[in-house]
Amino acid sequence: MITIRALRKEFIVTDGKVAALKKLDLDVEEGEFFVIVGASGSGKTTLLRCVAGLETPNSGEIQIADRTVFGDNPPVWVPPQDRNFGMVFQSYAVWPHLTVFDNVALPLREGAQKIPRQQVNDRVRNALHMVQLDEQIERPSTLLAAASSNG
Repeated sequence: MITIRALRKEFIVTDGKVAALKKLDLDVEEGEFFVIVGASGSGKTTLLRCVAGLETPNSGEIQIADRTVFGDNPPVWVPPQDRNFGMVFQSYAVWPHLTVFDNVALPLREGAQKIPRQQVNDRVRNALHMVQLDEQIERPSTLLAAASSNG
């Protein structure tokens, strides 16, 4: 479960400030499939980076599984590696020498919170199935974009 209350994130730019998130409230229930959509610059990536701990919000509160990972009253900051949260970056930051399977499995095998080998296999296969990439599981990651664009 993810709970977000009054989340605000501003960026300082040459001519002032830009509010990427303006007092955002959000609840994502456990097991719920949740999609974030919006125009370019609407704050989608900023929101995900705040939840993952890669950006520090200006104010508000973020809870993951009933644990506060960011809060401004009282001040709380849990570093990214202690949030038990994963994120796939939109810039396609994949390891070119690994398969699609191995790219998804890497943080589960090598991350701060490693999980048993059989669970890695099951989780990766389930995740790739959810995003309809299960047929690309052994494909080199560098060829994934070509496979996706060709149907």
